[in-house]
Amino acid sequence: MGTIIQAECECGYKSKLIYAGRGMFGTGCTVPALCRNCNEIVAVKYLPPDAQCPNCGKEVIFNNDVSLRQEREDVNNTEIQIIDIFNWRIGENKFFRLPDTFYLCPKCKKMTMRFMYAGNWD
Repeated sequence: MGTIIQAECECGYKSKLIYAGRGMFGTGCTVPALCRNCNEIVAVKYLPPDAQCPNCGKEVIFNNDVSLRQEREDVNNTEIQIIDIFNWRIGENKFFRLPDTFYLCPKCKKMTMRFMYAGNWD
């Protein structure tokens, strides 16, 4: 079973629906990644040695990369509990986490994009 997510930014950018995770009979784990060549968020299987964009074949950066996200700041100096929009175990004590925070938008190039939960799939 997996999670359906979509990236949205205040500039108007919206990604296609991303079927993250793995279905009952699938192999590997599909996750969102940034293709700087296409300027899109795409769904790519995680952990292959040379992950490539399914559209152009160029290298991608997975959205769990800390350089692509900015932690949310609390204006009241109180602790914010950040939940994960998507979380997948990829090995012993290793997880692909997509926290509910701000990410680099491929369209406007600002840290104003967020991933939204859109449902589950099997």
